[in-house]
Amino acid sequence: MKQKYLILFLVVSIIFVAGCTTNTPTEPNTQKPETINITNLNTENLHTIKIASFNIQIFGQDKIKKSEVMKIITRIVKEYDLVAIQEVRSTEQNIIPTLLDYINDVDTKYDYVISERLGKTNIKEQYAFVYNTKTVSLIPNSSYVVKDPDDVFEREPFVASFKSGNFDFTMVDNHIKPEDAEAELKHLEVVIDNIYNSSSEKDVIVVGDMNADGKYLNENKLAVILPEWTQMIGNNEDTTVAASDNTYDRMMTRDTTAKVEYTRKSGAFRWDTEYGVTDPELIKNVSDHYPVYAEFQTDLPDDD
Repeated sequence: MKQKYLILFLVVSIIFVAGCTTNTPTEPNTQKPETINITNLNTENLHTIKIASFNIQIFGQDKIKKSEVMKIITRIVKEYDLVAIQEVRSTEQNIIPTLLDYINDVDTKYDYVISERLGKTNIKEQYAFVYNTKTVSLIPNSSYVVKDPDDVFEREPFVASFKSGNFDFTMVDNHIKPEDAEAELKHLEVVIDNIYNSSSEKDVIVVGDMNADGKYLNENKLAVILPEWTQMIGNNEDTTVAASDNTYDRMMTRDTTAKVEYTRKSGAFRWDTEYGVTDPELIKNVSDHYPVYAEFQTDLPDDD
């Protein structure tokens, strides 16, 4: 009988030890998880584009010879999917192609469309739209300079249409004459309302150096002159490099574009602060204006 109890005791002990061994916690896994390189991830909404307007002051032969200045302009342009440029000023047609030589490489391809030279004096300017071909396409044969039979504009607005994802839209680029700002803006209201009303395309974005502040215009009049248009760059934005605080540069749109595609992200891009540039001479050589920008969603159903 004692032998029987001894055997039973040994069996129970073996089972107990085995159970304890099985339940013993394992050593923690010290192997590091796979590292994700955040810098290679686009953390922004993949279905938006950024559109900018930039008066690159006297963008001509002298400026394109300054490599340090061109590198900064290049960096600024590459922040955006589409940039409307004002003050391309040269009798030669190499200014924007030179900019694209700086921008384009094996991974980056920007293209452009440019207006004719415009102006009533010997100092003529061109408008240009520069765009990232990976995210934006120009609608063929859509660009034109607004007809101005009464010669009310110093430089007639330049228009072109684009598409990004489901978002097709028309851009209107302007450089309003400072001394005639109020009169030209009143004519601009007629022009852009006609563009809006005469087409099934209701996504119209109006941009440019409109000199809509300071001694040229009481900025509060802008909403009166253009009552149907939503101002995406508010009167509180300083769009100039100078010590004075003026909102010369503007972006505006209407209706569903303002309420739906526009993400409410916009402002003046103070690139000098962002890039850590403190040399006042270099800042001045880039431009006396900061770019202004707005963001739009491109993956919504096409509404026109």
